[in-house]
Amino acid sequence: MKSKISQNTLDVSVHVLSKTTSAIPTSQINTPTMEQFKDLNLADPSFNSSSPIDILLGVDQVWKIFTFNKIFDSFNNPIAVSTIFGWVVTSVQASMDNIVSSLVTTIDIDRSHRKYWEIEEALHSLPLDAENVHIETHFLETHARQSDGQYIVELPFKEKGIKFGNTLQGAT
Repeated sequence: MKSKISQNTLDVSVHVLSKTTSAIPTSQINTPTMEQFKDLNLADPSFNSSSPIDILLGVDQVWKIFTFNKIFDSFNNPIAVSTIFGWVVTSVQASMDNIVSSLVTTIDIDRSHRKYWEIEEALHSLPLDAENVHIETHFLETHARQSDGQYIVELPFKEKGIKFGNTLQGAT
């Protein structure tokens, strides 16, 4: 990518997508707000009009474009940041005169509780075959809990008294 306002370039790998997000800003930014940016060389001169996103930079690239010059509002909040592509407006309060938002949700609490307890109920045990009975018995006979709370369980072997041979010499 090459800057339109300077000789700066940025090498990026890209993914071409049909749509990154919805158009922003979601509402038109009024003209009096634009006056404070009239003398700036903006990276997007029509940022105040709703339009699609041209490019979305990842965190590995975004810090390479900032020049770290900032413009602050009367509350000392940054509202514009300088980049190698021009000034980027970061936070302008758009007019919210006609915007109304609401969220309504209904929950059948009885049904939710019933489903919760159906999931949490212990499943009925299936009949165990001879091998699983042996493993279950082995666990019950060999497990122990140490004073520090740690559990100790002997490993079950299908054959008793397996001889592993002289493996110490090969392991060292």
